[in-house]
Amino acid sequence: MAHANERLVRRIYAAFAHVDMEGVLAECTDDVVFSIPGMNKVAGTYRGREGFLTEFLPALAAVADMQTFEEDIDALACDDDHGVILTTQRFRRQDGQPVTFRSAVVLRFRDGKLSEFSERPGNQEEYDRAWS
Repeated sequence: MAHANERLVRRIYAAFAHVDMEGVLAECTDDVVFSIPGMNKVAGTYRGREGFLTEFLPALAAVADMQTFEEDIDALACDDDHGVILTTQRFRRQDGQPVTFRSAVVLRFRDGKLSEFSERPGNQEEYDRAWS
């Protein structure tokens, strides 16, 4: 049987795929932190519900046609406090260019919810090009 935090992560990713941002945030602590590295339009640290909704999501949508955004969980491992996801992301940029890349995501959990999400691209230059 999968760890409870693995099931939590799968619920979050399913909610995001169905554009259910309230569903995503329901699985997060109030002070959740999303960290995106690099020199690109989505790079930054986004804190809490407001940071996610008013800064992070608009930054994504400014670059990606979110109707085409897909993210596969290639591997997932979690314990009570930490998790790691390997993903493949695909989307069409607003300029029409198709993008595919792989990333790792390091997670932290607290009180049965996601408290930190930190993206770790497999190739930072490729990631920066995709999100610029």
